[in-house]
Amino acid sequence: MNQPRHGLPATHPQRYQQWEVDDAHLRSTSGHYAQWRAGLSRALWAAFPVLALSVWAMTGPWWAIALGVVGALLAIGGVVLVLAGRRQPWRPYRGGQVVPGVVLEVGKDGRAAVLVMAEMSRSPTTVPRFALRLVQLPGGAMWSPGERIPCVAYDLSGRKSAYWSHFDASPVSWAIADAQVLREVTASIDAAEWVLLGELAHGASQLKGKDRPLVLPADKLPPELRYPQQRFGVELAWDDRGQPHVSPEAVPVFPLIRGTSWSPKNGQRRFDFQPDRGHARQYNEIYRRGDRPWLITVGMTSAVLALAGAAFVLSGQLWGYVVGGCLLGLAVLGGLFLLRARRTNGSPYQYFRRGALSPGMISHLDSAGAATVLVMADVTTTRDVPRRFALHTLRAEHLPGHPLSVGERVPVTCRFSSSPDHPWARMGYWDFVVAVPVAWGTADKATIKRAVEEIDEIEWAYLEHNLERARIVSGTTDHTLLLTHEELPHRMRGT
Repeated sequence: MNQPRHGLPATHPQRYQQWEVDDAHLRSTSGHYAQWRAGLSRALWAAFPVLALSVWAMTGPWWAIALGVVGALLAIGGVVLVLAGRRQPWRPYRGGQVVPGVVLEVGKDGRAAVLVMAEMSRSPTTVPRFALRLVQLPGGAMWSPGERIPCVAYDLSGRKSAYWSHFDASPVSWAIADAQVLREVTASIDAAEWVLLGELAHGASQLKGKDRPLVLPADKLPPELRYPQQRFGVELAWDDRGQPHVSPEAVPVFPLIRGTSWSPKNGQRRFDFQPDRGHARQYNEIYRRGDRPWLITVGMTSAVLALAGAAFVLSGQLWGYVVGGCLLGLAVLGGLFLLRARRTNGSPYQYFRRGALSPGMISHLDSAGAATVLVMADVTTTRDVPRRFALHTLRAEHLPGHPLSVGERVPVTCRFSSSPDHPWARMGYWDFVVAVPVAWGTADKATIKRAVEEIDEIEWAYLEHNLERARIVSGTTDHTLLLTHEELPHRMRGT
């Protein structure tokens, strides 16, 4: 809900960002940080006089008030765009695919031309596809032509096929100063990729001036890259046609522990309990970090529009009536939107209503003591397609009623959405998951225990089997990874 929908990493578990960013090192070395800071400085210098003139204009006639409101919104919007825009220096290191890069040349201005190669597949059972992109990195005087530099691929985009169509990249050395970590990251990249990238670097001049990646033909890939034995943390088997499938050895077969066989009815469980509103308001981190800020923004904008509209109407001018009526209409629309939002996700306790009960388990704790919870949710939208589940991760700073230890069972309620042009949606599956721990809605340990017991043991066992894939899932910007039907234990596949 509060996450952008770009950047699904590929290949195997050793190829994902698993280190913590050194903020001080990033500020001192990142060429993007220098550009971002310069852009922010220019935006602030431009915004202050515009804001001052806008405030002064609001003391004049109605047309000056209108110009003042527009000027203030443009000034504030420009600063916000710079603060959270594509050049934001921390953006590349929010989880992503570790990819090889080689420096082609370093210009007199210090900009380095780096050839980067990334794997563009969306799922483990698609044929691997690699692409090249020439990235211009500022502040590249620290490198020399021909030097190998591991990078992080981010902003992978393109939703209408089985492959991403675009990506950007930044060097790992900007985010971490530890030489040992850099050596480990470099060593985690397959030797075949370094060799292939070195061979292709001689003909990379055709990429100059092009923004779109160049897709490599499959016949140019060595066998290690064309037929990998593992992707997305899943063991693969290859048929005679060169198509990948989940290896039978990779599918865990759990004993029949208890309960009935899987069915659509119990696959979309609901968990009825009365959320504690005060408790949810205090602990629901998704609401506090995601919905509440934009709801407050909509509320404040509606209030400003209402006040401005009233001022225009009270001016007594014909144009004042017209402009004021429009502004008041927009304010009413904003109020109606807030009323509708309050009945869905507009309050911290609404997340627990109409949500599907799903298993979650703490996979690891970060240096700040926050827990990463791996969730398994049924994302099937119709009985006409094979049942599939998705792994999803959420970060929880507090889980009242749960000890913060790896393997702790954390029941969650999940809500889903989809985009019409997303491949998952066209296949009959939800493509976006919002998971909220039951512990964020109630302090009653008996209620949490009842939620744990309502989830079948086969699900808990399978989730525990996949705990090691939590870092892979966290590497995606949506924090969601679709499992194949073949990966599921037979009892969970349904009909």
